[in-house]
Amino acid sequence: MRRHSSMSDFNHDLRLVVRPHRRVDGRLVGLTAPRSFEADQYRILKHRLDRQAGGTLRTIAITSASVGEGKTITAINLAAAYAQTPEIRTLLVDADLRRPAVVRRLGLDPSAHAGLSELLARPDTPIDTVVGRWLDQNLWILPAGRCPDDPYRLLESSALPELIAELARRFDRVVFDLPPVLPVLDGRLVSRWVDGVLLVVAAKRTPKRLVEEATRVVEPERLLGLVLHEDDQMPAHPYLYSRRDGRPKEESRP
Repeated sequence: MRRHSSMSDFNHDLRLVVRPHRRVDGRLVGLTAPRSFEADQYRILKHRLDRQAGGTLRTIAITSASVGEGKTITAINLAAAYAQTPEIRTLLVDADLRRPAVVRRLGLDPSAHAGLSELLARPDTPIDTVVGRWLDQNLWILPAGRCPDDPYRLLESSALPELIAELARRFDRVVFDLPPVLPVLDGRLVSRWVDGVLLVVAAKRTPKRLVEEATRVVEPERLLGLVLHEDDQMPAHPYLYSRRDGRPKEESRP
């Protein structure tokens, strides 16, 4: 059983600081160029999500239909946008236990960081020993940790919902970078325990049939909408297509 600490205790225990060992991905504009036009688009996305959900979102999962659609870039930049508000303590969780990308995008050493898989395999592990603060910012990182032999078994255990509930108590926003929902079941296991899910779609690249299939496998009440992500080689300009009355509806673009 995981021990519940008060927020003040957790603040005191957060001693880990994560620092990049190599170059941070240039598309992480929320971290590398927070005053840029591109970073502002993620702040607009954040604002639309909060407005759409009426302030009830605490845990948000980011996924896609297949690989290479920009979900990790979107997850990190959205988490950075939340963290720019001082009173919103934000945690970014790499929940892809097969092909984790958050640590690589952030320029961290993947072998140096335990993470989500260790917390799920050993629920008595103190959270503060694996969660690290990104430099001196209002953003904390929970890496995927060691890739397990059977991710599905870990993610379907009762330890997952208990952990998500605990993280939601300790942070104001928790953003999960999930695996794509069509190739494997892992992302679907995580998404059923969060407040909302964003589906990232690569502009001009993701086949319509895959988008439709992905929207069917995500629980309708949790699907917040689609995020259109531009060319993966360029800085992202995310646009939110919110899901209302069961149908995607385009928001006005900035």
